[in-house]
Amino acid sequence: MYELDRELVHKSLGAAPGFLMGSVWVMYHRLETVVYAQAVALLGVFLLFLAVSRYGIAFLYEKTVIDFEAAAKFIKYNIIANGIFWSLTIMVSLVELRFRDANSNITTVALLIGFVLSSMMTLSNNLRLAYFFQSVMIAPAGFYLFIIAITDNNDMALSASVILLIAFFYMLNQNRIAHTQVVNRIQYALDLEFTNKLLQESQSQLIEEKAKLQHSIRLAAIGEISGEIAHEINNPLALVLGYIELASDQLTTGNSTKELVVEKLNKATKAISRITKIIKGLRQYSRGTLNEPSSVVLMSEIIDDVMDFCSEKFNHHSIQLDTNFENDCQINCRPVEISQVVLNIISNAIDELVKLPTEQRRIGISTEIGPTTVKLLVVNSGPKIDPAIKSRLFEPFFSTKKVGIGTGLGLSISKNIVEAHSGRLYYDDSGVLTTFVVELPVFA
Repeated sequence: MYELDRELVHKSLGAAPGFLMGSVWVMYHRLETVVYAQAVALLGVFLLFLAVSRYGIAFLYEKTVIDFEAAAKFIKYNIIANGIFWSLTIMVSLVELRFRDANSNITTVALLIGFVLSSMMTLSNNLRLAYFFQSVMIAPAGFYLFIIAITDNNDMALSASVILLIAFFYMLNQNRIAHTQVVNRIQYALDLEFTNKLLQESQSQLIEEKAKLQHSIRLAAIGEISGEIAHEINNPLALVLGYIELASDQLTTGNSTKELVVEKLNKATKAISRITKIIKGLRQYSRGTLNEPSSVVLMSEIIDDVMDFCSEKFNHHSIQLDTNFENDCQINCRPVEISQVVLNIISNAIDELVKLPTEQRRIGISTEIGPTTVKLLVVNSGPKIDPAIKSRLFEPFFSTKKVGIGTGLGLSISKNIVEAHSGRLYYDDSGVLTTFVVELPVFA
């Protein structure tokens, strides 16, 4: 109902200029009447007021002085009043002219049919108003002309009444057809809006499921390196215990100076800070990122966080790490997601390097900072990727690992993450070694 009323309001404003010009013409032309000329002119004034008031009510609605329900109700009453006053105007001129002045009456009847035709599309979405408007406009004039044709034996009046009768039924039928078209169009629009809403909900669910999948892969990566992380935490814990025991013994025996005890405690504090940093990074990396806001961070901070996870894994597999960082830069990103991308690439590189002899295991991490972008290059000394599978590297579920090892989603999700940050993730086969490049915009 709201959509139909809105359609009525818009169309009534579109029809207002025609009624406005017609009312001005009636005021000055007076439909060739003499006896009732002043009455016709006065009716023209009322008609002009009705046409202008449509703009006034639209203005009040735009300024939120009245609500849409009140505006629609006013327009409906305006249409009813408009039909009644136009009917009176036509009837007054016909009563005086008695259909004897051919030119004047042809003009009057043409004006009558013209306004009824123009109202057809305006009122096509409201059949009750359409039937009322056309009936009150045509029926009195047609009946009056028919009476004149019989009583005065006026052939012109008979012809005009027949034309009005044909026009009446034709326009009623056309209104019914137009009404069906309007309703179908509005229904289509509502169905389309409902479908768009369903699509938006589906898209939101897809984004949520995608975030859950990314989270699951992060947890899987943590599981893969959990042994190394435990070892990474265990080593400094042993150091802390040793330093505290030494400081305790020195204080108990009194065989040490204050400076030596403080030194041992400082070393224990550094080891504890190391453990705290690892645990903090682990907690941050394992949390969800669905609602994580973007933040401006240093590229070096992200790399350092990833190295905290991987350092023990490098040691465990005897992999040499080479780094070459240019001047640091800031990027606007979701840090956990970018850390996941870097960790996925490094983990894949480690899985390939363990197949090589110990002395050949090397990973290089470097950055290249340009005017608008920064490139993070992860290079490993493993064999270059087979050209036959290069085009499938970023396909979901594609993996060269054995069944049960990995999901085949790491690079696919990493590519989506980087592209969501307006960047690129690609395999660079221009060099001798296997190289993956993460390219991100620099925060200006």
